Amino acid sequence: MKYKTIIVDDEINNIELINLFIEKFCPELLVIDKVQNIDDIITSVENQVPEIIFLDIKLNDRNSFEIVDYLLMKDVKIIFMTAYSEFALKAFKANAIDYLLKPIEINELITAVNKAILLIKENKKLDKITKVIQSSNLGQADNDHINILSDDKMVLLKISDIIYLESKNKQVYIYCTNNEI
Repeated sequence: MKYKTIIVDDEINNIELINLFIEKFCPELLVIDKVQNIDDIITSVENQVPEIIFLDIKLNDRNSFEIVDYLLMKDVKIIFMTAYSEFALKAFKANAIDYLLKPIEINELITAVNKAILLIKENKKLDKITKVIQSSNLGQADNDHINILSDDKMVLLKISDIIYLESKNKQVYIYCTNNEI
């Protein structure tokens, strides 16, 4: 599976260099668009629906933090790439996957891409689990409980006892008020 990716930088040479790095070192990515300004990012995200975006911070006379909330709302994983180290804290507070300083090192690029892909996979697993949980009680009178397959047995679990779900090592852990399944 290839993960749809957009590259955003106001300098075409940087776009082409990142694109070359992605083609050569990150074959799991598919660059679907290359954008040079903030206004075109929104159009591209709406039309192309990327999973990952490589985002320069300073774009001409604007700052890409203007649209970070929009990108997060669209569930796009953001990898910042910039020559400015002073924005790193702000980037991580904005839930960036990574923050690559130019000139970009290949190993750091690969690590950032792997983190983004892992997060995308984990989110897809949780989405599937959520759908199963939501559909498991269809047609039943009791909407306060769900059936969970745990260690080859069915467990009736009270929904209000669920604190959170965690996906780890190809397993899903359900943390409840009284125990973990």
